[in-house]
Amino acid sequence: MIEKDIRITMEKTKHNDINPQEVINVPDSFFTKIHVDKALEFENKDFLNLVCSKVRINGSIRISGIDILDICRKILYEGYPHSNNYLSNSKSFYSILELKNFFESKKWKIESMSVNNSFFNIEAIRTV
Repeated sequence: MIEKDIRITMEKTKHNDINPQEVINVPDSFFTKIHVDKALEFENKDFLNLVCSKVRINGSIRISGIDILDICRKILYEGYPHSNNYLSNSKSFYSILELKNFFESKKWKIESMSVNNSFFNIEAIRTV
Protein backbone atom coordinates (compact mmCIF):
# COMPACT_ATOMS: atom_id res chain seq x y z
CA MET A 1 0.00 0.00 0.00
CA ILE A 2 1.27 3.46 -0.89
CA GLU A 3 1.42 6.07 1.87
CA LYS A 4 -0.21 9.52 1.47
CA ASP A 5 3.08 11.15 2.57
CA ILE A 6 5.95 9.87 0.44
CA ARG A 7 9.50 10.54 -0.65
CA ILE A 8 10.47 10.06 -4.29
CA THR A 9 14.07 8.95 -4.34
CA MET A 10 16.52 6.80 -6.25
CA GLU A 11 17.69 5.22 -2.96
CA LYS A 12 14.74 3.57 -1.23
CA THR A 13 15.48 3.19 2.48
CA LYS A 14 12.13 3.75 4.23
CA HIS A 15 8.67 2.22 3.87
CA ASN A 16 7.24 5.41 2.35
CA ASP A 17 9.96 5.77 -0.32
CA ILE A 18 9.09 5.20 -3.95
CA ASN A 19 11.23 5.49 -7.05
CA PRO A 20 10.38 7.90 -9.89
CA GLN A 21 9.04 5.13 -12.14
CA GLU A 22 6.39 4.15 -9.55
CA VAL A 23 4.85 7.64 -9.57
CA ILE A 24 3.25 7.04 -12.98
CA ASN A 25 0.96 4.35 -11.55
CA VAL A 26 -0.45 6.50 -8.73
CA PRO A 27 -3.80 8.29 -9.31
CA ASP A 28 -3.81 12.08 -9.69
CA SER A 29 -4.40 14.14 -6.50
CA PHE A 30 -3.52 11.14 -4.33
CA PHE A 31 -0.74 12.46 -2.07
CA THR A 32 -0.94 14.99 0.74
CA LYS A 33 2.83 15.49 0.88
CA ILE A 34 5.62 14.59 -1.51
CA HIS A 35 9.32 15.08 -0.90
CA VAL A 36 11.37 14.80 -4.08
CA ASP A 37 14.85 13.86 -2.94
CA LYS A 38 17.28 14.67 -5.77
CA ALA A 39 15.15 12.58 -8.13
CA LEU A 40 14.76 15.54 -10.49
CA GLU A 41 18.44 15.24 -11.29
CA PHE A 42 17.75 11.93 -12.99
CA GLU A 43 14.54 12.76 -14.82
CA ASN A 44 13.39 15.02 -17.62
CA LYS A 45 11.47 18.25 -17.03
CA ASP A 46 8.09 16.58 -17.68
CA PHE A 47 8.62 14.57 -14.51
CA LEU A 48 8.00 17.68 -12.40
CA ASN A 49 4.58 18.19 -14.01
CA LEU A 50 3.76 14.53 -13.39
CA VAL A 51 4.72 14.77 -9.71
CA CYS A 52 2.67 17.94 -9.26
CA SER A 53 -0.40 16.23 -10.70
CA LYS A 54 -0.19 13.64 -7.90
CA VAL A 55 -0.55 16.25 -5.10
CA ARG A 56 -4.05 17.00 -3.81
CA ILE A 57 -5.37 20.51 -3.19
CA ASN A 58 -3.81 21.90 0.03
CA GLY A 59 -1.15 19.22 -0.26
CA SER A 60 2.51 20.11 -0.53
CA ILE A 61 5.64 19.21 -2.41
CA ARG A 62 9.17 19.70 -1.14
CA ILE A 63 12.04 19.44 -3.59
CA SER A 64 15.73 19.30 -2.77
CA GLY A 65 18.64 19.21 -5.15
CA ILE A 66 21.64 21.00 -6.60
CA ASP A 67 21.11 24.65 -7.51
CA ILE A 68 22.78 25.08 -10.89
CA LEU A 69 22.88 28.89 -10.66
CA ASP A 70 24.68 28.73 -7.33
CA ILE A 71 27.21 26.25 -8.78
CA CYS A 72 27.82 28.51 -11.80
CA ARG A 73 28.27 31.54 -9.55
CA LYS A 74 30.81 29.67 -7.44
CA ILE A 75 32.71 28.46 -10.51
CA LEU A 76 32.81 31.97 -11.95
CA TYR A 77 33.77 33.87 -8.82
CA GLU A 78 35.50 31.31 -6.62
CA GLY A 79 36.89 28.65 -8.97
CA TYR A 80 34.74 26.20 -7.03
CA PRO A 81 36.79 22.97 -6.63
CA HIS A 82 33.77 20.65 -6.08
CA SER A 83 31.90 21.59 -9.26
CA ASN A 84 32.95 18.49 -11.20
CA ASN A 85 31.49 16.24 -8.48
CA TYR A 86 28.13 18.01 -8.64
CA LEU A 87 27.93 18.36 -12.40
CA SER A 88 29.11 14.89 -13.40
CA ASN A 89 26.51 13.13 -11.21
CA SER A 90 23.48 14.98 -12.57
CA LYS A 91 21.53 14.56 -15.78
CA SER A 92 19.37 17.66 -15.47
CA PHE A 93 19.65 20.84 -13.47
CA TYR A 94 17.29 23.26 -11.76
CA SER A 95 17.70 26.47 -9.89
CA ILE A 96 15.56 27.45 -6.96
CA LEU A 97 14.35 30.47 -8.94
CA GLU A 98 13.30 28.28 -11.85
CA LEU A 99 11.26 26.09 -9.50
CA LYS A 100 9.77 29.12 -7.74
CA ASN A 101 8.62 30.51 -11.09
CA PHE A 102 7.28 27.09 -12.10
CA PHE A 103 5.12 26.79 -8.97
CA GLU A 104 3.94 30.37 -9.11
CA SER A 105 2.86 29.91 -12.74
CA LYS A 106 0.70 27.02 -11.53
CA LYS A 107 -0.77 29.27 -8.77
CA TRP A 108 0.89 27.26 -6.00
CA LYS A 109 1.93 29.06 -2.79
CA ILE A 110 5.65 29.03 -1.94
CA GLU A 111 5.89 28.00 1.71
CA SER A 112 9.69 28.13 2.03
CA MET A 113 12.85 28.17 -0.06
CA SER A 114 16.57 28.19 0.70
CA VAL A 115 19.99 27.49 -0.81
CA ASN A 116 22.86 26.24 1.35
CA ASN A 117 26.20 25.00 -0.01
CA SER A 118 24.72 24.78 -3.53
CA PHE A 119 21.82 22.57 -2.40
CA PHE A 120 18.32 24.01 -2.56
CA ASN A 121 15.12 23.20 -0.71
CA ILE A 122 11.78 24.54 -1.81
CA GLU A 123 8.33 23.72 -0.48
CA ALA A 124 5.12 24.69 -2.28
CA ILE A 125 1.45 24.15 -1.45
CA ARG A 126 -1.13 23.38 -4.10
CA THR A 127 -3.90 25.94 -3.83
CA VAL A 128 -5.93 25.06 -6.95
